[in-house]
Amino acid sequence: MITTLDHTNVLVHDLDTGIATYREVLAREPAFRARNDGIESAFFILDNATLRVTAPNGEATFGARVRAALAENGEGLSGLDFAVDDIEKSHRRLRHISLEPDEVTDITCSDLATGTTLSWKGSSLPAEQSHGVPISFSKLLSEAQPSAATASGTVRRMDLVVVATDEPERAMALYGARLGLDLIFDRTDATNKSRLMQFACGDMLIEIVNRPTEGEARKPDRLWGIAWSVDDADAARERLSHAGRNVSDVKAGAKPGTRVFTLRDGTCNVPTLFVQHLA
Repeated sequence: MITTLDHTNVLVHDLDTGIATYREVLAREPAFRARNDGIESAFFILDNATLRVTAPNGEATFGARVRAALAENGEGLSGLDFAVDDIEKSHRRLRHISLEPDEVTDITCSDLATGTTLSWKGSSLPAEQSHGVPISFSKLLSEAQPSAATASGTVRRMDLVVVATDEPERAMALYGARLGLDLIFDRTDATNKSRLMQFACGDMLIEIVNRPTEGEARKPDRLWGIAWSVDDADAARERLSHAGRNVSDVKAGAKPGTRVFTLRDGTCNVPTLFVQHLA
């Protein structure tokens, strides 16, 4: 059913500011910019997925939703949109397992600069069934050109998206058994009882993290952070450091064969890791 993650959203108050932020983070230009139904979005199209930066622009339905989400949670990640090979078949399967997705709709948006169109068929899950993380499904009917690189150390791919949960067994059931993603890693730390699960999603990962805290009320699941894949971690770090960003040193990653560093600011409130996969 699911082939990969089509895109995730970063919600921002001002789109031009959000574009400037992620132009610097990714070292890429937005490939597409559109305005519809009360929102305005810029699409950074990478080799394997898209980052969609979205801001409210008007009082229509989606604009009101984005404005309410920003008022409640501030800027940050919002939503997982999974690409599927057959949207109608996927919709029927979701209904058969009682996830009750919205009806499939045709969506088209036009690039504000060129007028070229991007279209897809899409459907979404009700919020209570996705346990707090907005989840939708799409089948692209047309494609836009990838985002042009602007500097060395450019981001090539989306490596993983992190979901924080207070209910790990529930999250495993949703992303594994019900959505059909393959569980490839599951480990619980014997010291602090934190749990880390990874689900394969195309050539990237959906990572589920549970860090138990005594005495705190359980919250809905929420998107927590993102990791970007680069060819050269040193070049990417140098680029961001030269731009005045707060970056950690490059070090060996927890996963063998990786080198990583953290970007600590300038991400619209999105915890951000850069990963280089060694040959």
